[in-house]
Amino acid sequence: MSIPCVSIRLGGTVTDAGITGGVDIGDLRYQVDNWSGLWGSIPIRATHQRISGRAGRVLTGSRLPDFRLLTLSLRSMPWDSTGGYTGGAGYTDEECGQIVENLLGMVGFFGDAEPLVIEWVVDPARSLYLEVYAVQGSPVQTQGKYRLLSQPLEASYPYWREAVLAEETIVGADTIVNPGTAGIFDPVLVFSGDGTFENLTTGQEITVAGSAGPVTVDVGNRTILEGGGDADGVAAVERNQWMRLDRGANSVTSSVSVDVEYRPAYK
Repeated sequence: MSIPCVSIRLGGTVTDAGITGGVDIGDLRYQVDNWSGLWGSIPIRATHQRISGRAGRVLTGSRLPDFRLLTLSLRSMPWDSTGGYTGGAGYTDEECGQIVENLLGMVGFFGDAEPLVIEWVVDPARSLYLEVYAVQGSPVQTQGKYRLLSQPLEASYPYWREAVLAEETIVGADTIVNPGTAGIFDPVLVFSGDGTFENLTTGQEITVAGSAGPVTVDVGNRTILEGGGDADGVAAVERNQWMRLDRGANSVTSSVSVDVEYRPAYK
């Protein structure tokens, strides 16, 4: 399956300004063997349950998005990044040595305790990413001089997110526009002091009271911090999602200055 205008990197580091580092998949050492499994199943946010005794009626939940399952199929090539065999130095057969070194590098992407960053480069100035874990081992297949690995992966946060962090300061009534195709379930809100931030579009609000300084409410990690320490008692949240930004325009209002940090997300 061929998808034009798409390339990926593995193993980079996510920063507020974008993703740094990582290995290009397509630099002659490695290639994507099959693109179809990379997108995986589209996660759902609602759990539907039938209501006993009420034919045709269901109860729709509103929990956080489910995880995403996908498969990354990589092909280890018999060359280095320049088309030579520099990685085969010290081996009797340089080509075989290069294949071994590339294979070790390919397998080494997976299995760490920390998530692997898959960066989808959609334009030189724009990337999306997923953070994934290997959920089980996968055999390596031999196809001529190539080595093929189809690795099952799981993304606990299931949506592709923009690499560059967006930030807006809200005081009073305002609008936050989410340009993505999915809701944003992991914004970070930094309150300058006591006050209430409300998303009128979703009907959710967070109130900070009794603070002695800035308070950071990290919705994705479910933490409330003040001065770097836990401060669960100074913030009150409503509903199980704390705060989300729906697709499109979100009407918000705040009685205190709040910095809202988020990454637009895509299904």
